[in-house]
Amino acid sequence: MSLHDRVRRFLRRPGTADLTRFRQLLPVIAAREDALRQVPDGALASRAAKASAGGDTAEFAAVAREAARRALGERPHDVQLLGTLAMLSGYVAEMATGEGKTLSGALAAAGYALRGHRVHVMSVNDYLARRDADWMRPVYQLLGVSCDWIAQDSDRRQREDAYAAQVTYGSVSELGFDVLRDRLREDVTELLVPAPDVVLVDEADFVLIDEALVPLVLAGAAPDDGADRDLAALARRLRPGQDYLVDDEGRNVQLSDEGAVAAEQALGGIDLYDGANLAILTGLNVALHAQALVHRDVHYIVRDGGVHLVNEARGRVAALQRWPDGLQAAIEAKEGLTASDSGEVLDSLTIESLILRYPLACGMTGTAVAVGEELREFYRLEVAAIEPNRPCLRDDQPDRVYASTVDKERAVVAEIAAAHGSGQPVLVGTLDVAESERLAAALRVAGLDCVVLNARNEAEEAAIIAQAGSYGAITVSTADGRTRYRHPARRCGG
Repeated sequence: MSLHDRVRRFLRRPGTADLTRFRQLLPVIAAREDALRQVPDGALASRAAKASAGGDTAEFAAVAREAARRALGERPHDVQLLGTLAMLSGYVAEMATGEGKTLSGALAAAGYALRGHRVHVMSVNDYLARRDADWMRPVYQLLGVSCDWIAQDSDRRQREDAYAAQVTYGSVSELGFDVLRDRLREDVTELLVPAPDVVLVDEADFVLIDEALVPLVLAGAAPDDGADRDLAALARRLRPGQDYLVDDEGRNVQLSDEGAVAAEQALGGIDLYDGANLAILTGLNVALHAQALVHRDVHYIVRDGGVHLVNEARGRVAALQRWPDGLQAAIEAKEGLTASDSGEVLDSLTIESLILRYPLACGMTGTAVAVGEELREFYRLEVAAIEPNRPCLRDDQPDRVYASTVDKERAVVAEIAAAHGSGQPVLVGTLDVAESERLAAALRVAGLDCVVLNARNEAEEAAIIAQAGSYGAITVSTADGRTRYRHPARRCGG
């Protein structure tokens, strides 16, 4: 260990967790590899269970490596085992992209399960939860561990089966909404989610820090009385910059004095700020929020005659989710659509509170050191930085800043054209549906064919992803949650 690393560890800098004891196990694990190759498939589970019960970490890791080799044809590298051992010790493992975090996390989850724990593996979206559970299932089976997944379209029976498994994969939002729904149940026999035990968080920096205070809001339906439509119509008539003002960050909107007078006259000469008219003032503010801050093809799309929320983390339609407090109806009125029932807030839960329910947490990500201080402060989690299996050959270019969006997108098209000319597949991340389609149009004008993946064609997601690495392919996609625009309105689920 270098003097620099010793000083960093002395100062308890993030990423300086001592991995010496894990590295010392690697030769022991390797020494057992040849003998384990002679063990029948059916005996691996009992070997793994016995090792876990007896606290023989090296034996468990050796058996887990052999199970992965047989099930997937992939022998975990030493660095992947280091990640597994770090997570089994309650760390957040920082592993570079492409280093095999998914397999490391699965082996750690299996290790916890074989110690008698019930494990929830949290992903940032449904696609990853389902993909990883199905991908890792053969490994779990060889180790004698059951696993399943939930998604936003899972019914009650599917959720019961998933939560009955030793390892349950699910997105943060789905696991959170199930907890919220349980909090509203009056019959204890109807509770769905088991008592929290161990959570293993994928993309831990995004989930635990970036999204920590984002509320998951559970909403129910309330009958529409027409008031939302009337106030939405009034909001459309008010003049931006004169009758109402939007703050510099684009998160809040408020009536100006001139706008308040105009609104009071339009509403029959009432005093908006009289206590008796509080509901009207609140409704008008919601209508203004819908008009000025919630944008089509960014926060929602219009499809099949209805307004559909776009999931911030995925850039895809959020099924069965709607805005509360009249916002859904206000947006429907803005779009000239038939209003559905309004939403009313039933309960809410921040992601930070959701994670803190679990007695034991660990995780993995490619960028944990940068948020190490926050992980320590809010979750008492330490970061274990795992070196890559091989030196990274990626050439990271410095950021380029442009004076306008037009200049930036022109440069992006030129960059894509240069890469495409050599046959290199290109994946372009955009912030929302509108930007993805605008950039796709610019590429086609430049004579470059591309495929767009966003909330409008999410049914084709798997097929598009499967071809994204093909020679000369250009794929334009709404980006994941780590680069998305933050939603100015609250999300709710039903």
